[in-house]
This record gives sequence, structure tokens and C-alpha cells, in this order.
Amino acid sequence: MAREVHLKTRVPRKNLLLPELIIVLFFFSLAAAACVKLFGLAYEDVNHSKALTAAVIEAKNAAECFKAANGDPEKTRELIFSLEKNISNISIILPDGTGVMVNSNFSAEADILPFNMRIEITETDIIKQAHIVTYKNVSSEENETLYELTVAVAKEAGRHD
Repeated sequence: MAREVHLKTRVPRKNLLLPELIIVLFFFSLAAAACVKLFGLAYEDVNHSKALTAAVIEAKNAAECFKAANGDPEKTRELIFSLEKNISNISIILPDGTGVMVNSNFSAEADILPFNMRIEITETDIIKQAHIVTYKNVSSEENETLYELTVAVAKEAGRHD
């Protein structure tokens, strides 16, 4: 009887190692890129949340100053600047349409990036109203509004400016 020898044709294992490593490295690099993008987006969200929180606090502080000053623009400005703040510039627009841009004593060592505030004061026969907008400069032409707030106080009885 003749003995049959079956020879199996096998690809040597060492020849498959390189393609396997290339495929593993490709998937690893895709996963690493996705993680880096995810961490980048999370970092942006944290910074935006910090800025939004600070903007809300500063707008509410400005609204309280407006109320405490009974709607007087000059007293409002003085009260705002007496507070600790993260505001780099404040625009106060008066009822007659004139306005003043005031640089604050912002400290560059603050934890939160500075932003700007615009306070537009209007009045009727019975109320004075302030529309407060906090925004950050995105570029020289556009601003990103962070928070808006409107507050009103009654004029004093018998006194109409």
C-alpha cells in the first residue's frame, strides 16, 4: 500500500503578524482621535459654562445696582464698579440715546475670561427700564451674547425727569 502524504499548504504565521499589527494600529489611532475630539469638545463646554455662569452673575449684579440706584445711570455705574467683577468694558446707553463706554478695573489674573456688558436705559412716565446684555468678543465685527436681562424700577411719585 502506498502511503499518501497530505501536504497542507499553510501560510507561515510570521507573515500574518505585520498586517495584523497594521490593522490594530489603525483601529487604535481611530479610537485615539475620537477620544481627543471628545476631550476637546468637553473642554469647550466647560469654558462656555464658566463664562455663562459669570455673565449671569454679573448681569444680575448690574440689575441689582440699577434697582438700588433707583434707575439713576450715574449711581448705577458707581455701584457696578464698586463690585468685584469680570467685566472688561461696560457700555451704558442713556434714554436720550447718548452713551458712555467705560473700561473697568478688570484684573487679568481672574480665573474667567473677561466679557463686555451693555446696559441700555429707557424710561416712560412711570418706569425706568434697563436692558442688560453680557457678551464676549468673538471678533472685531461680531459678539457672542452670553446672557440678557431686563429690569425695571418705578419712578418716584411726583418726580418726572
